[in-house]
Amino acid sequence: MNYDFAGDTEAAACLEIIERCLQVNVSNMTGYGKDDLTRQVQEIVQGQFSKKISTLLLSNGSAANVLAIKLMKHDYSQIISLKDGHINDCEVGATEFITGCKILGAEGKNGKLTPADIEKALKNQDLTHSPKLEIAVISQPTEKGLVYSLKEMKALCEYCHKHDIYVYVDGARLANAMAKLNCGLKEMLEETGVDIANFGVNKNGAMFGEMLIILNEKFDKNLILHQKQLFQSFSKSRFLAAQYLAMFENDLWKNNARHSNRMAKILEKRLRSIKITPEFSVQTNAVFVKLKDKQIEKLTKEYAFGYLKNNLVRLMTSWSTTEEQIDNLIIALRKI
Repeated sequence: MNYDFAGDTEAAACLEIIERCLQVNVSNMTGYGKDDLTRQVQEIVQGQFSKKISTLLLSNGSAANVLAIKLMKHDYSQIISLKDGHINDCEVGATEFITGCKILGAEGKNGKLTPADIEKALKNQDLTHSPKLEIAVISQPTEKGLVYSLKEMKALCEYCHKHDIYVYVDGARLANAMAKLNCGLKEMLEETGVDIANFGVNKNGAMFGEMLIILNEKFDKNLILHQKQLFQSFSKSRFLAAQYLAMFENDLWKNNARHSNRMAKILEKRLRSIKITPEFSVQTNAVFVKLKDKQIEKLTKEYAFGYLKNNLVRLMTSWSTTEEQIDNLIIALRKI
């Protein structure tokens, strides 16, 4: 196989991550999040905000999503997300299974959840028989690689809070969205009014790792206990923390995300040069195109990529993608 465009999770971990993990592998160290490295990460992240926040380091995005909902939910809570939202469509119903909360899949507009979706859900709510809508979940960027503007996020949060609905941001690729908007965690989360967010690095050059950032102090209670209940308390937590320390050093997270975004724009340009037009605006590191049956059949022999339905293909770039790899893909498409 020439190259894997199926997903940024398939990319190797970058050397800075490996080196930092090797550096902390030289002696014994307290675990379960009580190590000095985890404390350093917490201090670094706190320094990004003007308000007090809390953080939890976790292994993967699904765990982050479930734990965030667990912190916010009541026994009767309902969640709203887009129908194709990761929490609704790609996690084998984990959130519903573990939290007991029903997820309502909304249509959205231009691939995004909007105040209009919330309004419609509230109007259709029958509190005699249905759960109470209390949590809204968005992916930033969306499953189509689109980015909510800061204005859009603030408007959604304000509308939700007006109706006593909390907002959680699934940020497995939050770095790519921040790179696109040229902003930091404070602008993206605090100034827009988000209650809890995930800041993932697994898809941005780390071996594994996600970080829950709790901005609403209402949910800053018994965090370690919730973490332990969901099997996310690690004896060797220093290896999670080490990866985040590497990511914050010299803005590695930002540089990796900018590179993967830039490679996607180059891929878009090269595809357009052979008359293949992306189905959605290329705003982060995802390029969606429709290919012919013959193209898909032959391309799968040389490349990995995401196949959705109706000949829609997802091509993902990563921190390690090169222009040469993109050019080779285009050459392969030209030959078909």
